Amino acid sequence: MWLRTLLNLLRIAGYIHPGQVDFGLSERDVKMNPPTYPVFLGEHARGSFQWDEDKKQSWVKFPDGCLFRSFGYRGLSSMWLDHRTFGRIEEFVLDHKRILDCLKNPWCLKSIRDVAPTLDILSSATQIPDLGAKILLVYCCLEHLFVPKDVRTENKKYIEGGLNALGANLLPWFYRLYNLRSDYAHKGYVLRDDETMGLVRDSMENAMALLVAKLSVA
Repeated sequence: MWLRTLLNLLRIAGYIHPGQVDFGLSERDVKMNPPTYPVFLGEHARGSFQWDEDKKQSWVKFPDGCLFRSFGYRGLSSMWLDHRTFGRIEEFVLDHKRILDCLKNPWCLKSIRDVAPTLDILSSATQIPDLGAKILLVYCCLEHLFVPKDVRTENKKYIEGGLNALGANLLPWFYRLYNLRSDYAHKGYVLRDDETMGLVRDSMENAMALLVAKLSVA
């Protein structure tokens, strides 16, 4: 459980701090846009920090051979962290060490109800190519953090109350996220532009900050 939590943190950090990926060696080469999020690696991909569950024996793999699981989704992938952003990723993990501290007792309610769902959902969101689905998953994290169990209505009010208690300065961000989430729910798509991509990265970072804040006062 501790190792899986660390790998989830690395995935989220790799999304918030995307590495610089260069394609082509000269101006004559084909121009390509590098990915700005963790990607599935091909068989011949190489990197300084890379895992591959496929190549492990069955008894050393993660349960059911997956690096991440959420909402019934099962995935098997490699992980690749760009060494040029590793310093920021390392700083991200250290800034969220409160999460790792909770794993001293992995069966406590904070670990089960807050840490595990939030990290699993955000980790899965880094892998989903659809931008609107990422937004929905971030919103699900906020519901996990602030909406009481078995509550099915007026979830927005509970989230607003949690933000007022832990970080009122994040309310403008939340309203932007909520409006975008509503647009996606009604239209079925969101524009894949720099503004939306930036909001998703900010949302993942803010969700992590709220998780740490809640763990600190609980």
